[in-house]
Amino acid sequence: MNTVLKSIAQPCLGFSLTCAVFSANAMDLVQAFELAKRHDPQFQAARAELSINHNQAIVARSTFLPSMATGYTSAQSATNATKSSFSISQPVLSAEKVAQYLEAKPLGRFADATFATRELDLVQRLFTAVSKLVLANEALAANQMRMQNLQKQSERASRMYDLGQGSITDKRDVHVKYELARSNQLTLQINKRTAEMQIATLTGERPALGSFQLPSSHLLNSLASLSDIVGQAIQSNPLLLAARSTEEVT
Repeated sequence: MNTVLKSIAQPCLGFSLTCAVFSANAMDLVQAFELAKRHDPQFQAARAELSINHNQAIVARSTFLPSMATGYTSAQSATNATKSSFSISQPVLSAEKVAQYLEAKPLGRFADATFATRELDLVQRLFTAVSKLVLANEALAANQMRMQNLQKQSERASRMYDLGQGSITDKRDVHVKYELARSNQLTLQINKRTAEMQIATLTGERPALGSFQLPSSHLLNSLASLSDIVGQAIQSNPLLLAARSTEEVT
């Protein structure tokens, strides 16, 4: 990951440090990003785009390089003579060629900035998919706790009703809430599988059991001031760098 992307994506990738690892095979966000860079079709197209853009910069730098040409001819004659030629030509200095040569550096910066933009887009798509999985895991855990509490309440309501100290309404009310929570559990499980498939689409691998689950407690990490973050974004944002390079070329 280049320096430009690190400055922009570090807050996102840092999210992986807050996720608990429950098994040796659990996937974290950094591992998922490395897999996505090797598997995601859009990013593979970005690699090809980077190569093309760099080649354009190389062509611009070679504007004033001499060119060589060779030739060979054979003619039927009394002496069966053959003729070969070799020539070197030097491009003539012109304002157009000077302008083309000066475009080389901006084109190179544009290629790198455009690639960093594609890399940042991959980070954002992956982080969105991981966030959905984290939310699904947390929602499942919360609903599971709710089901356990409702199960206890249902048992208590049944005992109270059997002892004549509770009403059938209380008993049925708790039972209905429990059934709703159980049906909601199925929906949340579907949401989790959908999030896992989104990650698998990007990385080529389905997250292992225990991946992207938050710990029970969190550590407070110090953050840079808002002005420092904004200043870093202005200096390193790939979109702004690409726009500056395009302006230099045009």
